[in-house]
Amino acid sequence: MRRSPVHERLAGLGASFEEKDSTEVATGFGSIEREYGFVRKSVGLADVSHYQVFRGAEDEAIFYLDEVLAANIANIRYGRMVHTFLADKDGMVVSDVYVANNEDEIIVLCESLLPDREVERLLLGGNNPPLTNITGSTALFSLEGVSAWAVARDLFGQDVLGMPYLSAEPQEIGQIPITLFRAGKTGEFGYLAMCNSDNAPEVFDKLLASTSRNNGGMFGLDAYGILKLDGRFFNINSEGRRVRDPLPLGLQWMIDFTKDRFMGMEALLERRSKGLEQKVIAMRLDAPEEEVAPDDTVSLDNEEVGRIVAIGKSYTLDRQICLSLVNNDVAYSGLQFESGGHKLTSISMPPFVPKSLEIKLDEV
Repeated sequence: MRRSPVHERLAGLGASFEEKDSTEVATGFGSIEREYGFVRKSVGLADVSHYQVFRGAEDEAIFYLDEVLAANIANIRYGRMVHTFLADKDGMVVSDVYVANNEDEIIVLCESLLPDREVERLLLGGNNPPLTNITGSTALFSLEGVSAWAVARDLFGQDVLGMPYLSAEPQEIGQIPITLFRAGKTGEFGYLAMCNSDNAPEVFDKLLASTSRNNGGMFGLDAYGILKLDGRFFNINSEGRRVRDPLPLGLQWMIDFTKDRFMGMEALLERRSKGLEQKVIAMRLDAPEEEVAPDDTVSLDNEEVGRIVAIGKSYTLDRQICLSLVNNDVAYSGLQFESGGHKLTSISMPPFVPKSLEIKLDEV
């Protein structure tokens, strides 16, 4: 089982750990509501070193990946990123993927449903691909929250505030090389900081110190899942794991259907040509004290129309929200459904305005 390079630091901070697909992850630090609050009110720091990381020379890797991943990879400009996915031969999602074009190199970040070896097999293919798996020598940390920009400015300088969403650039903490990505998944400001695993403890300490100075703290993957849910960002370990098919998941925006090929393309095109019968929509429980569970059936007017595929309590709304895979003819907001005797209302997402949208970085 692969462990984070900062496992001991996390354990010392009271982290709870679980194994996910042969990799250990920090799921929480004692209070999921408190961890959620760091991100929605100030800033949270998470260890996301469970990602698989690959690197290759830009002039070769970019065209190789264009024939493997679903998005248009060949046209990624220097300093920019694209958010897409890796599919298997059946066109089912395997990894939630960022691809960055960073100063003559391509960096691939994968959050996956499969162990490292299986992801490597699918992504690299075994035909002398122009990519190297650097997962074991890499650490990755996520800064998310209303004040995440303040931590980034503290450690990397004022110019970092000019980074656009989905961009990457080389930075340093002290004299330690860092690759910094602006790429959040909560609706608030977000950054990923990648470093060599040997330097990970020192980098982590500096990130945590600045996070604490900005009234923030650690958060685990359980809180991160809820933040993704009520921010309406795709979570491969929740609805992704239960549905797998990118079409009803609403991931068409990650796909370039005009390309000649990518892994799983034929299967996806075949399903697309037949038309979708169901898709994923968001719902809110009407009563704050009530709860539903994944795979519970969803009914409308006493007729079963789907099932729940993701749940979490939104502490902003003070009630449980969920994603449900339902029939197309009822897949829109404003309807009242039922699940296990509980009433749910379908809603547009996100169900609130993230506080980060009120902040103008060119004025701070």
